[in-house]
Amino acid sequence: MHDYQSSPGRSSGVLLLPILLLLVLLAGGVVLYRLLFEGTAPLVALPQAPSHLGARSDLTIEARDTGKGLRQVRAVLRQQQKEVELLSQTFPRGNWFGQAGPPDFNGTIPLAPHFKGFRDGEANIEVRATDFSLRGMLRGNETILTRTVLIDTKPPQLTLRHAQRYVTPGGSGVVIYQLDEPVERHGAQVRDHFFPGYPLMDGRNDLQIALFALDWDAPETGKSWIEAVDIAGNRGRVDLVMTVKKRNTVEDSINISDNFLATKLPEFQEHYPEMSGTAAERFHFVNNEVRTRNNTQFAEISTKSVPRRLWRDHFHRMFGSPKAGFADVRSYFYNGHYIDRQVHLGVDIASTANVPIKAANHGQVLFTGYVGIYGNTVVLDHGQGLCSLYSHLQRIDVSPGQEVTPESVLGASGTSGMAGGDHLHFSVLVGGVFVNPVEWWDQHWIEVNYNGPVADASR
Repeated sequence: MHDYQSSPGRSSGVLLLPILLLLVLLAGGVVLYRLLFEGTAPLVALPQAPSHLGARSDLTIEARDTGKGLRQVRAVLRQQQKEVELLSQTFPRGNWFGQAGPPDFNGTIPLAPHFKGFRDGEANIEVRATDFSLRGMLRGNETILTRTVLIDTKPPQLTLRHAQRYVTPGGSGVVIYQLDEPVERHGAQVRDHFFPGYPLMDGRNDLQIALFALDWDAPETGKSWIEAVDIAGNRGRVDLVMTVKKRNTVEDSINISDNFLATKLPEFQEHYPEMSGTAAERFHFVNNEVRTRNNTQFAEISTKSVPRRLWRDHFHRMFGSPKAGFADVRSYFYNGHYIDRQVHLGVDIASTANVPIKAANHGQVLFTGYVGIYGNTVVLDHGQGLCSLYSHLQRIDVSPGQEVTPESVLGASGTSGMAGGDHLHFSVLVGGVFVNPVEWWDQHWIEVNYNGPVADASR
């Protein structure tokens, strides 16, 4: 009789196989579960979402899901019992095991069409985003973002208290108006320039003032108005009607000598190493390209003007002989050949060499430094967008931030920059636009165009 005995190795192998199969199934189940039931919720954002919604407001919605991808993005505007759908974007499933929907969504909604039936006041914006996960009873992961906003569709009201009736190309003007509510931005739009408004008399009675200017070559005021934009983006506007007075243009011819070029070009080459070409070509580069850069720089500097008035009455003119006027049109010749044409945006005054240069009015030093054709320059801020400029200085004796009076010495006259002889180049800027200094030297002009209207509007 035979005694049969089972092999230990064969028995354990038979037992191990089901265990391995079970482990494989479990691992596959875990992987499948993680693929189909991933638990990362979508991210939702309202970038730069306004706290106030106006007739011109837009709402930008961003959503992101790095797992299964986005299934739906929906936004509603709700006020008490009223609800309106702003957005509903549903995406088709791409597949089951990979990313089923898009990872990102970005949409901008104009809100004005949805305001019907809503009243001005508090409301809520709700944004829901779901993904293609099978979690949540197959509904997917969900993120809800709620933002409380204020609906404001009423534009700010402006009451015009004074407007300049006559203005000259290169001249300045004043407009005074009243606002019925705090706003984000207000001022005067004259042709292509916006001139910010500032509180008048510390903002009492909501009175505002804006100094504005016409370019030296403006044939007319074109479309001009005062406007105010509130925090909700609503815009109020009142048109301005002005008459442009004719201004005579002075033409001048300047002959450029070899001696002048030999003296000046090394100075400019040091500051503008990109200059190249003949002496005439390098002069043209400075007189044209550099001049444009310099004027743009001064316009940018003047935007830092403080909102309060610093100046008092008329500006003081330096004692000396006039050498060039505002907006003189200059034609430049070299060896008898025409090479350029530019406009002189200031007044040149000459006295003795290295004469002390004083501030024309009360103010604060806004800028000091070398500026191309203007050479060593000081820019003073007189507040509310009004600035004065002192150029071709031999030296500078003040620093930015320093307060000055008409007795303050800014530096000494000289020949730096595009100066053929010792003199002061004096300019006035209103809102970054060069204007005729003669108006600001004239106390009668100040009384008629500024002090008088301010006194009348403040009553």
